[in-house]
Amino acid sequence: MAAAVLHGLGRGDEIEARFGPLVGAQAARLVRTLMERQVNSPSTTSAGRWFDAAAGALRLCLHQRVEAEAAMLLEQHASQWLEAHPEFDQPWTSLDLAPLVAEFFAVEEGDLEQTARGAARFHLGLVNGMADSAIAAARRYGTRTVVFGGGCFFNKVLSERLSATLSDAGLAVLRPDSVGCGDAGLALGQAWVAACTVEAALMNLSTVEV
Repeated sequence: MAAAVLHGLGRGDEIEARFGPLVGAQAARLVRTLMERQVNSPSTTSAGRWFDAAAGALRLCLHQRVEAEAAMLLEQHASQWLEAHPEFDQPWTSLDLAPLVAEFFAVEEGDLEQTARGAARFHLGLVNGMADSAIAAARRYGTRTVVFGGGCFFNKVLSERLSATLSDAGLAVLRPDSVGCGDAGLALGQAWVAACTVEAALMNLSTVEV
């Protein structure tokens, strides 16, 4: 995903030089070729992939051994930085984090201070970008309620800070309670919507028959 950010920024020629020594020149070259030819390289709108990209750009995680390893490492470093710098913030008003992540490629490998700062910048940039979009959408549709859904909200930094920002804007924040906020919870919600849709259709059908 970090390579995809470079590719999207028109910096694909940096992929092999940057990642080749870490994952192998052949693998890095293959990734670049696949993206250039648009083979097995679908676009994604997943917030989780931004976490992967940021972790890769900061060299925190280039190959995940367990699910969400990159995101957890990124959160760990961000949490430590923010604990030491409670007033720190990263203004951002967009859900496009590519310009922000692009800056992480300049962080020197082994510079733990700047790596942690970058992790914090990413988290707060995402928080502020999501808050800006959610507040604007709430105003546009005349609602005062925001519901959190998706595995990214397992992330404590993201969840707590976004919730606080939205609450300060006068919005009520709802989140899953009895089930997780990840794919399992989303699937349960989808099943509930489908059940309600079928029930409504059957009721309409019965009314027509009468």
